[in-house]
Amino acid sequence: MGWSLQSASPAEQALFGEWNRLNTSYVGVNPPNSEHEVMRFRIEANAWAGRYDKHPEPILGFRPQDGTFGNFTGTVATNFVCQPTFPFYPCQDVVQVVEGTTRYYPPGRPPLDVYQQHIVERGADGREVMWQYWVSPGNFACPWYRDFEEALTANPFPSHGDCIRPVTGPVVAQTFDRNIVARPLTLPAVQPGDSCPITTGKRGAVPHHIFGGELWFGEGPVYFALAWKSSADDLATFALDPVPLEGSAHRAKTPWVAVPSYSGPILIRGRALDGSARALRFSATEAAPKDRLELAALAAPHAPASSLWWFWPSSMWVPGPGCYGVQIDTSDATEVVVFEAL
Repeated sequence: MGWSLQSASPAEQALFGEWNRLNTSYVGVNPPNSEHEVMRFRIEANAWAGRYDKHPEPILGFRPQDGTFGNFTGTVATNFVCQPTFPFYPCQDVVQVVEGTTRYYPPGRPPLDVYQQHIVERGADGREVMWQYWVSPGNFACPWYRDFEEALTANPFPSHGDCIRPVTGPVVAQTFDRNIVARPLTLPAVQPGDSCPITTGKRGAVPHHIFGGELWFGEGPVYFALAWKSSADDLATFALDPVPLEGSAHRAKTPWVAVPSYSGPILIRGRALDGSARALRFSATEAAPKDRLELAALAAPHAPASSLWWFWPSSMWVPGPGCYGVQIDTSDATEVVVFEAL
């Protein structure tokens, strides 16, 4: 898939002009630890150029600016491929991608070169978001908006942070805490004639820009979304009919996230609660499905910046209609989410 400059005027290019971002350095912080960042893009001799700056916001109580600025040079990405690790996957709303290098000039330190993709998506309502994807170094993506009021509305205080770190592969076994695996499944039992004790999801717990929608399930620090849910209620239910059938089970897309402050193992298991012992199977980033999903939010120095969410695109294989329990084990807690496949 590719996008070109074609013959449109600069002002008609999706990336052209000013973009704004609220950057919070720590999750849940107040304004003194926040910054108003600005990127301005223009076209010079059929190539892209940009300028990064920070704007003072004394009325909002933001910290004094440190003087960092940056210059971007790049071109239209003619070979951009949308990967499922992007927060805006499946990219049907992407209208332009420009890639290149931003050289940042922090005071008193050497310049830093970052290879980036600037990806503009436009919703059905015409609203645009520019995702700045730090390809190297970095491996995270952050949303930018046309004006700062929109950025403040999208990421109000106390901020959860609105960047995520794409993860391109599942955790290998040798990095995983075997003690977590030893925890028993503590799922409820549903007797014949009983109703399914369906979990109610949460809205606003996860930044709405992360692929998965506004409704997420779990108490934290780990949440997942049911991408095939179509009803407007907040219950963990979805219809199986439209979900692709692969072999003897339906492959339901289920993105997972972890809050930026969490580091440690994440174990996901599940089965039917009706006594049939029908197992749920899971996979991340196209790995073969297994009866458990092992993830890890890594600690420093491998962790992203403290405002970045962990994100894992994954699938859950559901063998048929019924009431199911998903157990989520982390370092300090175990919780259960119950959903009904209709």
